[in-house]
Parts: sequence; C-alpha cells; structure tokens
Amino acid sequence: ASYPVLNTPVVTLTWSGLPVVTLTWSGLPVVTLTWSELPVVTLTWSELPVVTLTWSELPVVTLTWSELPVVTLTWSGLPVVTLTWSGLPVVTLTWSELPVVTLTWSELPVVTLTWSGLPVVTLTWSELPVVTLTWSELPVVTLTWSGLPHSPSATTLTWSGLPVATLTWSELPVLPVVTLTWSELPVVTLTWSGLPVVTLTWSGLPVVTLTWSELPVVTLTWSELPVVTLTWSELPVVALTWSELPVVALTWSELPVVALTWSCLAQHSPGLSYLLLPVVTLTWSGLPVVTLTWSELPVVTLTWSGLPVVTLTWSELPVVTLTWSELPVVTLTWSGLP
Repeated sequence: ASYPVLNTPVVTLTWSGLPVVTLTWSGLPVVTLTWSELPVVTLTWSELPVVTLTWSELPVVTLTWSELPVVTLTWSGLPVVTLTWSGLPVVTLTWSELPVVTLTWSELPVVTLTWSGLPVVTLTWSELPVVTLTWSELPVVTLTWSGLPHSPSATTLTWSGLPVATLTWSELPVLPVVTLTWSELPVVTLTWSGLPVVTLTWSGLPVVTLTWSELPVVTLTWSELPVVTLTWSELPVVALTWSELPVVALTWSELPVVALTWSCLAQHSPGLSYLLLPVVTLTWSGLPVVTLTWSELPVVTLTWSGLPVVTLTWSELPVVTLTWSELPVVTLTWSGLP
C-alpha cells in the first residue's frame, strides 16, 4: 500500500515467510521492524510520524517524535500489525508473542513505547538525549563493569580485575541521584528481576515509556560521545517502576562523597585496541549523587530477563538521568570499556 507524500505518509507493506517491518521517513527517521513469523512491512513518509505499536498480552508500543530519527525494531513471534494514522502517521502493531525491540537513530526523535502485560517505555530527548529513570517500589541497585581495578567503597562498591563495580543499598527514604558520564563508547548493562515499569525521557523530542509486568531485556547502544546521567531525586525524566518484587527504598540525608579513579588500562576488543581511562566519582548531598566518568567506546545495554530486549543507539552525546524513590535492585554492566 502506498500513499502520496503530502501530510500523509507513504507506506509499503511487503513480507515473505518471516515478518519484517521497515519504517522510513524522508528527512531522517528510518524505522525497521523485523520479526520471524509474519510479513515484512516498510513504512515511509516525510512528515513527523506518530507511530503506535500495540500487541496483545505483551508490549504495546507507541512511537512518537517530531524530528526524523532512525529506529529499528526487531522481535520474534506472531505479531498482528495494524497501521493507522491521522495528520501525522500513526502506526499500531499488535501481536501476542514476546517481541525483541531495537531502536536506533541519529537525530532527536520523540519515542514512546507502550504495551500491555509487558513494559511500557517513553523516551524523550533533544539534541543530546537526556534519560531519567524513576521507579517506586523497587529493589536494590547493583553496578558492575569490567576493565577497572578493584577498590572497596562504603556504598557497597565492589569490582574485580578491571572495573567491576557493584552498588547496592537498601532501606533509603529519600531519592538518591546518580550521574554517569563518559566521552567515548562505553558499554553499560542494566539488569534486574521483577515486574518493573520503566519510563525513559529525553528533554527535547523523543519520549519513551517502557512498562511491563515481567522481566524484559533492554539494550541501549550509541556510537558517539554519550554523556549519561543517572539521577533519581525529585525530578525524574525517566521512571522505572515495577511491582511484585523486593521493595527497597534508596534514601539518605547524609552527604558521603566517594571518588574512584584509576590509571589507563589497555583494553582489547575484537579487532579493536585502545586505552581506557575510567574515572568514577560518587558524590551526593542530601540525596545521594553518583557520577561515573570514563573515556572510550560508551555502549549502554539494559537487560531484563524474561521479555523483550531493546537496543537504543544514537550518535549524539546522550545524557541519561535515573531518578527513583523506593528503588529496586539495578545492575549495570558493560565490557570493552573502562
């Protein structure tokens, strides 16, 4: 099916054997949806499309943005797809399996992912994506990464060999603030178990909200100098929330200041070699504020065991902020970087 390129999008639906969906807009945003079991769909339009992905018993996703991002969605299962839009292109996909979603773009899209029974995510960001994660009724938080030396911390920081850090704290009434920053391409992985409700928000365009009652897996990746800020205090841009899992409150009114630094480390990746200058600084006043900084390939991966796996990639300097009260147990892990 095709439509004239006026205020209406041009949509192309094609499939063969396995369902593969590709969404592309003239200007910037190109979205590709691929899954095994149904057809391949390609949507193209030159306006600011509003896309809504919905599937029964599993995630209902809604993508909306005013710029032209490049998005790639991939998952396996038997999705039922419904495409509809008015004014701006609105697309709705519905299916009853566990999809794997991958989002990639080089501009500043406004994306909203929502689905029932599974995670509902809203991503919003502008020139430099700023992400805030906030949730209530959450477990503990654990930060781990490789490529750094070992160094204990009063805030339960532990790592072996290269930078393997673990932050864990329970029973905290206030809202801790954590900030992660790096100038190259680090790889970060967030993993937790339970029924989290996640909301990612970037100031500017893209807004994404992930919500689910199972254990989804999310992967964020970008290839520029992303600046990531994890903050959970009173101003959450992104919220992670899930029920039915260890309820842990992160809060403290004291102001412990922790600074972690370590020398350059030779890091080798498949066909890649570079020095790692990871610097980690943990500081907080009133509310715990943590800042992690390192230089090298920053790659962020969010993983939930159970359901969908999401990968976000962008080439700008994203700033991520995590904010929450009543926090859960979060695990950050990344390799091939400090």
